[in-house]
Amino acid sequence: MDTTLNIWLFYLLFFVAGLVALALYCAMIRLVHDRHVDAARPVHTTCLAGAKRFLPTFGLVLIYFLAYFLIHLAVTLFVFRPPAFALILVFLATGCFAVYLVFPYLLSFVICINEGVGPIRALGRSRSLSEGYRWPLFGMMLLTFVIWFAYLVVSDLLGRAFGTNGSIVAIILMLLAFPLMYAWMAGIYSIAAYRLRVLKEGIDLNGTVANIFD
Repeated sequence: MDTTLNIWLFYLLFFVAGLVALALYCAMIRLVHDRHVDAARPVHTTCLAGAKRFLPTFGLVLIYFLAYFLIHLAVTLFVFRPPAFALILVFLATGCFAVYLVFPYLLSFVICINEGVGPIRALGRSRSLSEGYRWPLFGMMLLTFVIWFAYLVVSDLLGRAFGTNGSIVAIILMLLAFPLMYAWMAGIYSIAAYRLRVLKEGIDLNGTVANIFD
């Protein structure tokens, strides 16, 4: 009985921690956007406005998970072949997910937070704004992951240099880099979404027009 209660308590705390982390993520994205648009706006007002968007953003997360689950479910239903064939199908499913759900909708989270629209509307806005600029957006994401991979390699090499304590050193280095990576990703896509609004819709809130893809 106690074990079951502890398990449910763990999942509850994990869920609450996830919501808090999502609220902080929303606050960070809104902070990047508002500091770029209007640096005079109070930081606490900006962060609070972003944190209040965690429920619509959570809805967007659920949509992504549902789409990914349905794609893999479809793959599973058609797996009647040896493991090698199943592996190919999984790769194809992952590729379909990337092409149809990642590329056009890379900006959906920042749009949902910064423009104050719902999850479905954010997906449509992202598809519209990213049209014609999806490869540059993907390039920014790919560059980030290349830098992150290089950092992991360096962390592993440094960890090995410390011998028996190397794994602890590597974990510490990775934990230090995680917030920086997510802050960087949030920043570039938050600003990219705003610049695309300027370029494609003529909406310029700070009086300057610049091309983030230069």
